[in-house]
Amino acid sequence: STSDVDHEPQKSGRTGRKPHTEYKATDHFIPHEDLKSGDLCPEKYGGKVYDFEPQVIIRINDQIDACANRYRIETKRCNLCGELFRPTLPEHIGDEKYDAKFKAQLAVQKYFMGTPSYRQAFFQSSIKIPVPHTTQWYLNEDVAGCAMPIFNLLCKMAANNNLLHIDDTHLKIIAEIIDNRNRPDKKRRGMFTTGILAKFSTYKIILYFNGTAHAGENLDTLLQHRTIDEPVIIMSDALSRNIPLFKNIISCFCLGHGYRKFEELKSFYTVPCEKIINMISQVYKVDDQTTDMTDYQRLKYHQKYSKPIMDKLYTYLHYLLDEKLVEPNDDLGKAINYMINHQHELTQFLRIEGVPLDNNVLEQCLKIPIRHRKNSMFYKTKYGASVGGVLTSVIYTCVLSGINPIEYLTMLQVNREQIIKEPSAYLPWNYQVTFSELMAA
Repeated sequence: STSDVDHEPQKSGRTGRKPHTEYKATDHFIPHEDLKSGDLCPEKYGGKVYDFEPQVIIRINDQIDACANRYRIETKRCNLCGELFRPTLPEHIGDEKYDAKFKAQLAVQKYFMGTPSYRQAFFQSSIKIPVPHTTQWYLNEDVAGCAMPIFNLLCKMAANNNLLHIDDTHLKIIAEIIDNRNRPDKKRRGMFTTGILAKFSTYKIILYFNGTAHAGENLDTLLQHRTIDEPVIIMSDALSRNIPLFKNIISCFCLGHGYRKFEELKSFYTVPCEKIINMISQVYKVDDQTTDMTDYQRLKYHQKYSKPIMDKLYTYLHYLLDEKLVEPNDDLGKAINYMINHQHELTQFLRIEGVPLDNNVLEQCLKIPIRHRKNSMFYKTKYGASVGGVLTSVIYTCVLSGINPIEYLTMLQVNREQIIKEPSAYLPWNYQVTFSELMAA
């Protein structure tokens, strides 16, 4: 328990706790205000109290340097009944060894900055604030438990948005890797981090799901929370695993993927690739001019200026294949076939209001779990991966909404009981309004 008292080092060395002498801490002395040596025992058995070995506790707060406080609590003991008497602790000391803001910093460092726990433990030991990586896991798990009601509500809100960006990236889970080795006939062997982004008028929601399910399956799970009948627009790439079983969808594919295919081949097929890239770039220039337009105005603008460009593009693509100027099975032929085979999905922005050109905004969001994968490398279990998904989702949703994630995670821990009852009042973009109303009341 984090509220347990730290004692002097024991000879066995197997308690799992660091003694208070290991910490570079600011010392505080808390005297007993009601008793002094020689006073009668409050238990009224006739004994007298005397000075006893003081109780020592450590409190670690959110500061980066010298962040530990050591409190020596004056203790009196009755020479007859043996009862110990200590003063009432000041409220600011709290009941837990690690305060809420310190735990929030640990979570942000690991699940947003990508700093592995063992590296944080090494740094903290170097400044005489030892927090073992196993302890960090339990602290992060506690923060995730406080964030879970918010995460569940974010899932429901995202499921009822009219546009969702989805994609996934690879993931490593040690327990699954071992299971794959032990079961060579296992059908599902992949591990993925799925990102799902929902953009609202004044804020964004980003959700991460870590596990063995791919993007389409995670999206099907999310859309079970959908309560409206309108079709949902899904922006993704053309991978089949990104397509959900949910039927009421409008599938749109990323034009940026097509652009990058030709960009990669430009040095080998200079003339056709530059011509194709130039036409796609013109469409993006048209889209840049629609920033301040409504969805309807943007659609009409693209129909007027982008449709002729796309028609010209596809005429040229067909010309290259029909005149056999390109080998259909080489890299350029495959890039052209990608554009032709998915023409309907790639040009949805010419027919439907609000459809973006590409999925770049979500691919930028996937850099967060990719950074975690490159630094921390793996999760140990599926449960640990799910905890990471919850915390990364809440933290990056705060970042996208301009909210300080450390302050927000701190607030979630301090108000966990109220959040369970009314999570909608404590969303990142309105929790400060809730506090203002409470203060006014």
